[in-house]
Amino acid sequence: MLLDFNNGAPIGVPPISTDGLLDTTNAAARLGVTGQTLNDWRITGYQNIPFTIVDVPINGTISKQIRYRREDLENWLANRPARVIGAPDLPGESA
Repeated sequence: MLLDFNNGAPIGVPPISTDGLLDTTNAAARLGVTGQTLNDWRITGYQNIPFTIVDVPINGTISKQIRYRREDLENWLANRPARVIGAPDLPGESA
């Protein structure tokens, strides 16, 4: 695949927009957990938070990156079960 080194996007293919998508650090901050906790949840499926893999141009090459849709995070926050008083914290959360 030929790359346009002016912007890192493949020639003839429009770059994928990442508007409305958050990287792991920003998504984790929105959820109030660390990036490592969000990675653990993604890998184990613990919280079942939807994510997507996008091609991101970095220094003239295409790199696969994990991204989270802002609206998916807001829906998860609005619909997650309420914590029971006295129940242990979810991994990565503190009271």
